[in-house]
Amino acid sequence: AGALHLPMVMHVGEMHGYMNLYNNGFSGGLVAIIIVALVRDLKPGLIEEEIRY
Repeated sequence: AGALHLPMVMHVGEMHGYMNLYNNGFSGGLVAIIIVALVRDLKPGLIEEEIRY
């Protein structure tokens, strides 16, 4: 996740007007979306198995 997060922090500033306060959280959210999508594609059922209501 860190390998994706650092470059993304450096380049997403233009999306919200270079407000550095929001770079880390916004980039972290985008990285989480990418990682969850990859895990769901590569190992279907893994996330659903761990979450039991």
